[in-house]
Amino acid sequence: MDRANDVIVTGRSSSNVYSRLLDDFLVTLPGVLEAAAVGVPDERYGEAVHVFLVTGGEAAPDFGQLREAVAAELGEIYRPREISVLESLPWTTVGKVDKKALRALAGR
Repeated sequence: MDRANDVIVTGRSSSNVYSRLLDDFLVTLPGVLEAAAVGVPDERYGEAVHVFLVTGGEAAPDFGQLREAVAAELGEIYRPREISVLESLPWTTVGKVDKKALRALAGR
């Protein structure tokens, strides 16, 4: 079940967004210490990409540049629609990012 929730079905193409791939790429960008992507409901495409970032107290990265970097590296379907900055990501007791909690924070 966890792995199924790590795939974001955008419906924009026959490809899906694999959140782990996006998470790993985002932390390579300047100013991003931690990142987690989740799918949130979208009326047109089924799900849209919502990214949560931890910036470590620095100024948040430019969201426009971040979206462009994601699209250039991973493809347009990976471009986040929404981006939120948190002080820290929620973690489960087994040491994984609590994506259920992140979906709740996104109001979904």
